[in-house]
Amino acid sequence: MIFGSINIENTNNNFKISPLNESPFFSIFIDSLQLPFRDYFFANSVSYLSQFIQNTSFTPVTAHILLSSLYNQLHILDQNNITISFLDINDILVIDNSFFICNFDKFYKYNYHNNTILISDVYDKNNPYLTPLFKSNTSIPFTSHKNDFFYNLALIVLDCFRKTNFLLYSHNDKQILNYYHYTKIYNTLVFFLNTDVSKRQFIIF
Repeated sequence: MIFGSINIENTNNNFKISPLNESPFFSIFIDSLQLPFRDYFFANSVSYLSQFIQNTSFTPVTAHILLSSLYNQLHILDQNNITISFLDINDILVIDNSFFICNFDKFYKYNYHNNTILISDVYDKNNPYLTPLFKSNTSIPFTSHKNDFFYNLALIVLDCFRKTNFLLYSHNDKQILNYYHYTKIYNTLVFFLNTDVSKRQFIIF
């Protein structure tokens, strides 16, 4: 099974992770998962986030678990001066009830003096989760802030709410955000969506 930039082999619910291609980021990616046996694990289910929400209601509790999982992973990456260029819903892997970024092709070393990365990869301008910077950009390579992708993550969470709660099916992102105004997840998403990218922060409440 291919997920992001990894292959996962399944033998009676015993799984092994291997890279699709050689990458200097594979080792730190495995470290960031914090699995007991590194690239081996046992699980009842493995899926993309897009598949997960087809069969599971995405509630504020689920969103909190997702963000807590990713926070831990991103903390390890950040300790190694690594950030993410941008995220799509299929860059997120679900192992049972834990969530992980599984596409290390989008890992970038950032400049710790100014917190920027130079993005050289082609991307789909029609992707629904793009940040304002990626939407307006007209050239490659281009410079992005290391926290720009937090905006992607907020849009993915809001879309998961939309796709699993029939009351929100026709709502836009701002309406969905306001719907969850009195939940802990609301403030985290507000920080993610700050129009000033330098002020975007990953804070779990």
